[in-house]
Amino acid sequence: MVSYGKSGLTFQLPEGCEAKLVPAKSTQALRQPAKNVRIALQNPVGTGSLREIAERIHPEQVVIVVSDATRPVPTGTTLPPILEEIRGGCPTAQVTILVGTGLHRLSTPEELLYILGEQIFNTCEVANHEASNAGELEFLGETSRGTPAFLNARYVRADLRIITGYVEPHFFAGFSGGRKALVPGIAGAQTIQMNHGPAFMAHPLARFGGTNGNPIYDDAVEIAQMAPPHFCVNVTLDARHQITHVAAGEMQAVHNLLVQEQLETCFFPIQEPYDVVICNNGGAPLDLNLYQAVKSTAIGELAVKPGGVIIATNECGDGVGHDAFMKLLRDYSDPVLLLEDIQCGKIQVPDVWQVQVLARVLTKAEIYVVSSLAEEDLGNIGLKYAPTVESALSSIQESHGDLGRVLILPDGPLAIPLPNRHSF
Repeated sequence: MVSYGKSGLTFQLPEGCEAKLVPAKSTQALRQPAKNVRIALQNPVGTGSLREIAERIHPEQVVIVVSDATRPVPTGTTLPPILEEIRGGCPTAQVTILVGTGLHRLSTPEELLYILGEQIFNTCEVANHEASNAGELEFLGETSRGTPAFLNARYVRADLRIITGYVEPHFFAGFSGGRKALVPGIAGAQTIQMNHGPAFMAHPLARFGGTNGNPIYDDAVEIAQMAPPHFCVNVTLDARHQITHVAAGEMQAVHNLLVQEQLETCFFPIQEPYDVVICNNGGAPLDLNLYQAVKSTAIGELAVKPGGVIIATNECGDGVGHDAFMKLLRDYSDPVLLLEDIQCGKIQVPDVWQVQVLARVLTKAEIYVVSSLAEEDLGNIGLKYAPTVESALSSIQESHGDLGRVLILPDGPLAIPLPNRHSF
């Protein structure tokens, strides 16, 4: 079974198929994750405990940044211990939960209830970040790369700033977690678009696992340091989105600690590329739409041979995604031309980076999309429709004559192929 929506997906390989299955490495989920969060809060890396910080600052306003519903962060587990520590150090503090939507749509009340749990939803002030609302942003200056740094003003002006999230390999930011709660989480639209711009996206280190030297990563860290969080709480997750590690404390110390764990856990070497790679985003909520599903094709890109085939299995129950993304898929029939127009600046629309990655992958390999989408939803850019994995494999056999070597990656970004030419 491979990850797909909430239920997973099974399929049958043709008889005699030369296939290799590489699941995520077995990791032990924490038996008492809330207890482990409390231990991490009281034994942080790079700074004092959260309670000590709250006692010292004695904040009037506290802002805690959390992920939106498109990310599988177990916020309902991490938030209660955080709130206990804050109130233990400063009972009078006013706490706002700020949902880091980036350029995503605003979270619905139902999603907020799911993210936070009923008690926190009903007792704390909760706000969605609005990246395009200039009245909610604070300008902090420009980075050394020229990116204008706009962050949510409520966060910037808070007496105590806390960020949360999870760390896993990310297809162009290197790893999620850490500064990503701020950029793109609560950054202004102009900041996000510059940080995710075509030149940065085209950099060879803007890939899974790329940190130092990756302009997207370095630029975001620079912005984060203009209004640094007083405290960071990050976790890592297994294939069932259960917590495996918790780290708390200074943002970079926390991130570096969990990145090292992920480098040892999530990457595996390959000596030769594969003819066919079957991959996915890791199931719900990460495969919510086709826009998000582009990340899975970037996993396949690492392992597939030039001219090979990627089969991306993502449910996409919420449709295609952003309107600008959908329009570009329909307006272009040549991924090479699309990539050229993006890189020369002819196309300037929100979220163009997702299309840039997809076009880049399409210049290397064919992509079959197995999802709940209809064929017409895939546009004209060259994505191939397949209702099942079996039908995709059959089409490949018809067009290529032989499947060749097949690699199956069932667990999204928890198992990333590392070509022998690639290093960090």
